Amino acid sequence: MYDFIAITVPSIFFSQPLNETNDEAWYGRLRTRQTDTSIYEDLVLSDSQSSAVCSQSSNWSQEEEALPLQEIQLADVNAAINIISQGQISPLRSRLGTDLVDVKERTLRYYKRKAEETCTALLDAIAPHQGQRLKRIVLPSSESSDDDLFNVVGEMYHNIKDANLKCQLLSLIVHRCSKAELLTKFPEITKHQIDKARRHAFVYGPGSDVQLKASSQHRERINYAKLQHAVEFFSDPSFNEISSYTTRNLKLDAGNTLVIPDIVRTMIHSNLIKLYNAYCTSINFEPLSKSTLYEVLNACSASKRKCLKGLDNIAVDGSSAFDSLSSLVDKLDEPQQWKKEMKEKLFNARLYLKTDYKLHIKREDECAFHCLQYALSDPKSSLLGVTCDHEHNQNCSRCYIFCEAVTEIREVITKTPSEEQEVFLQDLEMSITQVEDWRSHIVRTVNQDDGRIDVLHDLKNNEVLVILDWAMKYLPQMYREKMKDFFGQKGVHWHVCVAVFKDQNGSLVHKTFTHIMDYVKQDFFAVLSLLEHTLVTIKQHMPNITEAYLRSDNAGCYHCGQIWLSIPSLSERTGITVKRYD
Repeated sequence: MYDFIAITVPSIFFSQPLNETNDEAWYGRLRTRQTDTSIYEDLVLSDSQSSAVCSQSSNWSQEEEALPLQEIQLADVNAAINIISQGQISPLRSRLGTDLVDVKERTLRYYKRKAEETCTALLDAIAPHQGQRLKRIVLPSSESSDDDLFNVVGEMYHNIKDANLKCQLLSLIVHRCSKAELLTKFPEITKHQIDKARRHAFVYGPGSDVQLKASSQHRERINYAKLQHAVEFFSDPSFNEISSYTTRNLKLDAGNTLVIPDIVRTMIHSNLIKLYNAYCTSINFEPLSKSTLYEVLNACSASKRKCLKGLDNIAVDGSSAFDSLSSLVDKLDEPQQWKKEMKEKLFNARLYLKTDYKLHIKREDECAFHCLQYALSDPKSSLLGVTCDHEHNQNCSRCYIFCEAVTEIREVITKTPSEEQEVFLQDLEMSITQVEDWRSHIVRTVNQDDGRIDVLHDLKNNEVLVILDWAMKYLPQMYREKMKDFFGQKGVHWHVCVAVFKDQNGSLVHKTFTHIMDYVKQDFFAVLSLLEHTLVTIKQHMPNITEAYLRSDNAGCYHCGQIWLSIPSLSERTGITVKRYD
């Protein structure tokens, strides 16, 4: 609905009939009459007198003083946009209060889009169905220039085959519109190419000619020194055993395959990592993270000990002794808190002997439990002992934790009734003896390993190290086995001799000699016969070998006087002199 304004018009404007159609003549007469000053003043006076009847006065008079502008609210702006666009444009989220130079690219694109939509709607409201024609008249022709640039770049992009040159061309226009608009105008490009072009424009500048060479990059996301430190610890012989009759294929980076003996890891990964972290803490070394250490152990693959048969008797008896002590603690009439503390001490003592006790043993140490010379010396014979140059005045808390637990248990047992006291003390002394034997066995094992390492380090080209051991008995197996064949089976005996020597290049290599027998008694005579056959075979294949070192466990067939007395004659028959037997 329109508002009508009542205006009093002087009669001088209509001195001619109103039906005159010649506009130019009418305006000419109007200019002539305006030259008459008196008439013009009367016109102004009469007009000012009659302006009181106007229902609405104009605010655009240049003669009136300009009123101060009020701040436009966001709701007023959205209301105006809604009226102009007839509800086709979404409301403005906010008014821009930051300088255009400081705003982000995404924000600038948003306000640019809203301004373009509003301007287009306003032009369509002024000139219905001719807004675009009016826009080309009023606004500069930037859109046409952008379209021309897009057309030229698109044609060149389609004809060029070089990927780097395409990226340079695309970097000229990637910042002129959004990614969706680029995908619409150039359907053949991808989002990855747009991101690559924007990175090129940001780093080198739009359209910069940069020769990018494709080179392979190897990322090293792990500290090499820490990795080497962890691998050396995990490869320690204390946690690994070499299998005598199985091999593993090791694939090198060059593509070659190297056949190596199979490695059996004697400790689970979680305990090995805990032990490594404790070791790093003691030497103030920052290790790798736990997840990385697990990845290292998985990469350095090794077989796990699954067969729990034929284990070391001394180690099994020592571990069982701790179980006996825990059962003994439960039988004592003491508070639960005390029993819990004793069991925790026994558990820590057993874990210490199974894991890192062997790492603390040294040739000379101020702790009596860690000193090899002191532990292996016989106090009753000076010929079987070595005098240490230092005093053993250092006490290891982890070594003495077992002694403390046993002392407390003995004190409690002495307070029990006499009929139970004797039985408890007997069980306690037996368990202590088995644990001490296990500790002594670990000390001897460390000493024997040091001797083996010394032999391998000083091994000459004419020398060989022979390691002897009886393997597990192999039980015959059939696909379909009757009941009478299953019971009363006798296993097949395996004896393994591993010969370690140096080749022509000075590298350590080994050969394995396996003897399989149906019925044999595992005594000194069988060992001497198998050892003689092994040395003869070594002499036939390697005539340069003249000396040998023997190494075996402490089984009765090896650790006996008959073996030692037969070694001189064995050396004469085989032509290989046995220099030492560990």
